[in-house]
Amino acid sequence: CIEKNDSLMENINQNGGVIFTFDDANISNWWSHIDYFKMNNIKCTYFLTMIHKYTTEEIIKLKELKNEGHELGYHGTHHINANEYLQNHSLREYYEYEILPDLSIMGSLLTHPISFAYPYGAKNDSLDKYLSNYFLIKRASISISNDYNIEDLDLIYVNPNENNRLVYGLSIESIHNITLSNIKKGLDKANINKEIIVFYMHNLGGDHIYNINFETFDKIINYIDKLGMSILTMSELSEISN
Repeated sequence: CIEKNDSLMENINQNGGVIFTFDDANISNWWSHIDYFKMNNIKCTYFLTMIHKYTTEEIIKLKELKNEGHELGYHGTHHINANEYLQNHSLREYYEYEILPDLSIMGSLLTHPISFAYPYGAKNDSLDKYLSNYFLIKRASISISNDYNIEDLDLIYVNPNENNRLVYGLSIESIHNITLSNIKKGLDKANINKEIIVFYMHNLGGDHIYNINFETFDKIINYIDKLGMSILTMSELSEISN
């Protein structure tokens, strides 16, 4: 993986890139892999939700992740489905209920995020436009089963030479039964086309229903290294896209 931002775009234009994002509040799980991430020069983006419930210990662990170069993004105050909420509320009401409260807490305790991931991937064009006033880049989400070829899922591939304000991440968690071979085909496509592929998860290893097996993740990392692809954060994508 590439460490310097001034060489990041050059390597992506040669070999493509990968973004790993983790959602919700599984802080102890994420932090438990901090040495593994450092050893393999992996920088993840963690989308945080329900920050008002975090313990002091969890805040400390998040600060340590941030100090290691990981990005802390935002995932809402209450983790609600935006499309359901907006059926009976305005965009302003959504902002005041779902965005503003924990965004203020996050800004005071951790950092002010520039990236946002939609809970449940629920969004619409009006909300996209509205939230662009508060976040430089946003991530929606896609889930598939293994009978769908990742290489055919155009939405998860990002052209780094475009102004990317909204990207789509694919869940590669074990519950979806996506094979390593299928994931490798997706990486091959990004590598060949000099694009960035976006993945999302909730936990790395462990017994939570929403996790990716650690051994599988490690094999993915080894394959990324073999291809010479860069691993970058959402904010780095925003920087090179502007």
